[in-house]
Amino acid sequence: MLYKPEENEAKFEEKLISLLKHYGWENRDITLKQISDPFNNSELNDVLKKYSDNVLKRKDEQSLIENWKEIIYFRNRGELKSIPLSDSEMEQILDKVNKRNTVGLKNQFIINGEVSITRDAGTPETNPDYGKTKYLNIFSKTDVNQGKTIYQIAQQVVDKRANKRFDIVLLINGIPVIQIELKGKNNYAIDALGQIRSYHKAGVYKQGIFSLIQMFVAMDENEMFYTSNKNNADDIVNKDFIFKWTDEKNEKITYWKDIVQSFLNIPTSHNLVGIYSASDDKDIKILRPYQYWAIEAITREFEKNNNTIWNNKTDFIKKCGLIWHATGSGKTLTSFKTAQVLIDKNYADKVVFLADRIALTDQTFQNYSDFAKNWSEEVTNSKYTSSLKDFLLNSGKKLHISSHQKINNIAKELSPSEVEKINSKRIVFILDESHRSVFGETAANIKKTFYNSVWMGFTGTPIFEINKKGELHSQIIFGKILHTYTMKNAIIDNNVLGYSFKYVFFNDYNFWKYAYEQDILSELNYDFVKDFWNPNEANEHKKISKIEKVKQILESDKEFSEDYFSILHFENKNNDDIDKNEKLFEKFLEPNYLNKDEQWLWKHLVVKDILKTWNSFIAKENVFSAILATNRIEDAIAYFKIFQSYLSQEDGPFYKKIKVSALFDPNESYTGDAEEIEFKKNGVEEILKNYNDLFDTNWTIETFRNYKKDLTIRLAKKDTYQVSSNDNGTNFNNDGKDHLDLVIVVNQLLTGFDSKYINTIFFDKNLEEEHLIQAISRTNRVFLNNIKPHGNVVFFNNPFKMYKNLIHALDIYGNIKYADVSIVDFDKDKIFWVVEQINENFNAIKKLFYLWDIPCFESIPSEEEQDNKILIKSQIEQFLLYWIKIYYFRLQLRNLVDTKEEQDFVNENVQITEKERKALEVLVREAKRRFKSIKADKFESPIMGEERLINDYISSFGKDIINKDNIHQFTYSTEKIKRLIKQDNTYELEKEIKKIIFEIKDDDQREWAEHNIDKVTDFLTSQPNEISLENFLEQEVIKQNEYNFKNWCEIIGFSQYFWIRELLNKPKDEIFNLGKNEEIRSIWDCGKYKQYLKELNKENVPTGCIALYKNFQGELEDWSDKLSRKKD
Repeated sequence: MLYKPEENEAKFEEKLISLLKHYGWENRDITLKQISDPFNNSELNDVLKKYSDNVLKRKDEQSLIENWKEIIYFRNRGELKSIPLSDSEMEQILDKVNKRNTVGLKNQFIINGEVSITRDAGTPETNPDYGKTKYLNIFSKTDVNQGKTIYQIAQQVVDKRANKRFDIVLLINGIPVIQIELKGKNNYAIDALGQIRSYHKAGVYKQGIFSLIQMFVAMDENEMFYTSNKNNADDIVNKDFIFKWTDEKNEKITYWKDIVQSFLNIPTSHNLVGIYSASDDKDIKILRPYQYWAIEAITREFEKNNNTIWNNKTDFIKKCGLIWHATGSGKTLTSFKTAQVLIDKNYADKVVFLADRIALTDQTFQNYSDFAKNWSEEVTNSKYTSSLKDFLLNSGKKLHISSHQKINNIAKELSPSEVEKINSKRIVFILDESHRSVFGETAANIKKTFYNSVWMGFTGTPIFEINKKGELHSQIIFGKILHTYTMKNAIIDNNVLGYSFKYVFFNDYNFWKYAYEQDILSELNYDFVKDFWNPNEANEHKKISKIEKVKQILESDKEFSEDYFSILHFENKNNDDIDKNEKLFEKFLEPNYLNKDEQWLWKHLVVKDILKTWNSFIAKENVFSAILATNRIEDAIAYFKIFQSYLSQEDGPFYKKIKVSALFDPNESYTGDAEEIEFKKNGVEEILKNYNDLFDTNWTIETFRNYKKDLTIRLAKKDTYQVSSNDNGTNFNNDGKDHLDLVIVVNQLLTGFDSKYINTIFFDKNLEEEHLIQAISRTNRVFLNNIKPHGNVVFFNNPFKMYKNLIHALDIYGNIKYADVSIVDFDKDKIFWVVEQINENFNAIKKLFYLWDIPCFESIPSEEEQDNKILIKSQIEQFLLYWIKIYYFRLQLRNLVDTKEEQDFVNENVQITEKERKALEVLVREAKRRFKSIKADKFESPIMGEERLINDYISSFGKDIINKDNIHQFTYSTEKIKRLIKQDNTYELEKEIKKIIFEIKDDDQREWAEHNIDKVTDFLTSQPNEISLENFLEQEVIKQNEYNFKNWCEIIGFSQYFWIRELLNKPKDEIFNLGKNEEIRSIWDCGKYKQYLKELNKENVPTGCIALYKNFQGELEDWSDKLSRKKD
């Protein structure tokens, strides 16, 4: 529900505090049955009442330290022998806080729950523990609203050192864990985040009790952001680390009362700080809402079934359920916190995490170990099958990382007594990205052995009925889906990136290959390879002439002409031709694996295309890397050799341009006939030698596994290969010596490999369904500052088939639809498209300045001088948005433009001049200064893009971009409208509708809406979900044009309306040919038309009928354009 904001922030603050107390931020009565302590009931509840009833108002840091000191004494009275803490003992505690110099270490200090002091209160005579070390309990993550946990609210807290004041601080056991900054009327939550950042820069959170704050909440009455405390102040406003709260169905919750009820309540806020946070030695991670709800759904299953879920010997294992979270959205952290919660709440004796490949166990073990820094339990892993067996049978450890392969091997070798012993324990198996590997006999074998275990799955690509293997799919294996967070959810929330898809066609090769298959080349005595692929430029004209000769034959021969024209227009075909072209491609154009000449030629084309277009994809030298996926090990080795042939030519254009290696399963390298094995062996040796030369390593076939580990760490830029950047992410301290540009794979790295530095994947491989989604998801990890706006996916093999596979896979796993997608090469067209975006936004700025009557960009309008301040403020915000987009697309051009020709094209076609750009930069700074609540950096803020209307899909120039803005068209407006309707808030409703109208891009639609505000309002208040606003407006514009045209015909005395209306449905060359013109003139009334023009007060009205008819014909053509908006 959306309310008109209160007059001031103070009222909002008081109401929020009142509601916080209602939802748990006050202390309940405690009896001695709940707690053992040297208090009687009355005394205990008197103490709790003291902390409960009074909000701590206008307290400074010292006052909060005294408050914390009293609560520590209260919680540890027995341990302290009823002797209160001395000031110096409290200083010991604060000293331990200050020595932990990162937010991650401070989180560990709190979550550990215990602090040691050396007692010095009193004297040795009065204090029996004088000089002894005592361990004091300060926090419990499990004592939520129970035990001696104390909840407090501090209001208007003062930091005297930095002269800052916090709106609200929430304390658990005297520790300030959550800071809330509020904004009232005419201000926004995003401004509160900026305010917190300024506090951070002033050093407020560096030391002392305020350094223990774990989470920041920024709120206005209709929006809320939360983020964990950071070591770097600028990360407070980094959109990658800022979240909005949602409900269990991923619907955003924004209204302040709903936020308190579902997010800031006890137990949720206590759990977020205590249970649903993770830290390493540097940083804190607070779970995102979908992660929180997934774990809540799992624990509910155990809470309601804990008495029956275990020790049911007749049940064929227990299916806890499946978590379907998009690949790249943080499933590893979610699964770790799930295991931790199950162990901490004693729902399981042991938890085993099973990766789908042995290679991923090391990566998972490292991640889990980092997450477990402040956990009392140790994470272990299986280097050998025997270590997993020991964990299950004998070890006192509780969390173990292993693989499907190892658990399957153990299931085969356990004795009956060992099976019985293991099944006497409560063991939970968490399977990550299980896919096909746990289906069939493997799954049955494991389940039969561990019959008393509980199974749950985590995947971004579950197996459904539609794409199951045999009789099994994910829900049969794991049970029902407990929580869903799809690719669509993740892209909208900016938790993963969208994708840019490219489909590559080698047209000359396609004609040549087709002619080869039809025996035309042999008739011409042309050699398939030699006549097509001649690196000697002097003979290039001969090659071209031969290709043209082939084309002429194909075009002129009726037997081949239909296929010729299909190939000629591959790049421009619509969806109706996809099936036909796919079959044509498969029949004639796919390289034959049995023909080495074809394979050689095809791979040369692919390699040369990758090298020529490299800079189009790899936006930052020495930062991003790419993957080339192939079908077979032989292909990977062949590609590697071809790359090296180009990269080693000292006089060639690609000499040492990129660093390339390859990775595949070494066990498969020794399969096949003797010749194949020798080829593979030599290939592996060549790959390793090249890698060793590039990076000064010494890997061999015997140490191939270590080579793989080094390669993956290098590719992910972890450990010693890390890079860092300046604050805005534009310069990296990476000289490239450790950088690997491209890795060629068969199956390795296509699932599970996680790195934000992979931004492109090339496919010369056929994949579908879950395998395709997994593979393209290697590119979707978010990277800073829009240097990586999306992942790049490039298809070489049968683009039509891969296009269909992609549509099908996205439909299954992303709920993202495609329509009318054009498949064309976009190397230069991508630059053209970006230039268009710059020009479009610049024209929008010019339109605003014309509206303000400031066409030369001399100034921006003053808010004080305008009657409608809200409208002006909204327009200024639009100006900043358009400018930020221009800035963003200019950055894109830097990454795209490689040649002088491309730069000349940009210079000629970008409309904004350097003078205009500089003038607008001055006005942007002026707008930021004058309109304090509008932030010029919103493009990097969490709200940028979430409430912006961009076309549903961008499917032009062969580049199909799926991103947050595309998916989210108009949804934010309808959501707001729903809330406003419930409130019946006409003030905000009118404001919102005007804002929507102002942002309509189509001129005719916007003009109609401006003159029909009531109709727009009626639409949005009655049926906002039935059709889109865009479709509604289009329908209304069409109806209005039809009405206006009919009225125009009546005014000018044109009696044959239905005849002329039907005529205008035809192409213009049919409407205005000589014959039709004579028919039109025969029923046209010259006199009435002349009178019509005079009544319009038109100047220089023609006198003669011939001149008048030409004028009429021009109007009729205009009507033809207007009426042609109508879709069949």
